[in-house]
Amino acid sequence: MTMHRRQTPREFPPARRPLFAPLLLLASVVTLPARAADAPQPGNVAGPWSDYLQAGRFHVFSDSRIDREAPVWTELETLPQRVEETLGLSRQTTTFRVYLLRSRSEFQSAVARRFPDGIDRRALYIAEGDRHEIFVYRHLEFVTDLRHEAVHAILHAALPYLPLWLDEGLAAYFEIPPGQPASAHPYRRRLRWDWLLLRRRPDLRRLEGIDDPMALSAADYRECWGWTFWLLGRTETRKLLQEYLQAIAAGDPPGRFSDRLGAHVADPTAAMMQTVKSPPSPSPRRRLWRIRLPFPSRR
Repeated sequence: MTMHRRQTPREFPPARRPLFAPLLLLASVVTLPARAADAPQPGNVAGPWSDYLQAGRFHVFSDSRIDREAPVWTELETLPQRVEETLGLSRQTTTFRVYLLRSRSEFQSAVARRFPDGIDRRALYIAEGDRHEIFVYRHLEFVTDLRHEAVHAILHAALPYLPLWLDEGLAAYFEIPPGQPASAHPYRRRLRWDWLLLRRRPDLRRLEGIDDPMALSAADYRECWGWTFWLLGRTETRKLLQEYLQAIAAGDPPGRFSDRLGAHVADPTAAMMQTVKSPPSPSPRRRLWRIRLPFPSRR
């Protein structure tokens, strides 16, 4: 069983990581509203679940009314295709269960019954066999949390395994909603401070050597995103990443990704740092604003 869990603070210190723990089954009888009579039952997760919605491959159970007009459900429905097309993965049909709680206290209560160590988290993704479950509660950034854990679910349903750095990097990469540039992620600004103030230099080989999620620091999570952001932003490196994931999907030993990368890019670290450091292109609105409101001349 694999568990990914979301930390409470925004910058997600090292605690956002998978956990391996025995699964405690809970027997429960769940009654869904009449409009959800044909809905699948929410497994062995105790409710009460009063509302249900299907968003593509995601079956969402909630203990309060679901706003069906919220754009998050359309985003969630299209997320598997977005991930699979970006990464060159074959289309999957695996379904996922999402448990949406009304508050942090309800989330903690639901999680404590099965995973006491996860009660201080913002969200959890749990995989056991062919069952994929996501726990999340309503708060200002729950949509971002839901995207993050949903990407973990999509990846683990499509691939037999995934290196830790890439698993976390991809989950963070797709946190940004469709229509916004990947460069809008707050990790970009924090990474530049890591390099400037902490004198940290990115090291993909070092990240590849970390297979214990408990060993990842907050800065490591940001670096995982940085590598993924850079790789997917270039045609050549995106193709390398797609070929690497396809080898994993086929069951072929892929080796270290850094070896493949080094054979095609002379200095990957410098190239990645340059991309992250470069300021994003100004939006048309910002350029128009500059035209309308020029700086006053000095006298």
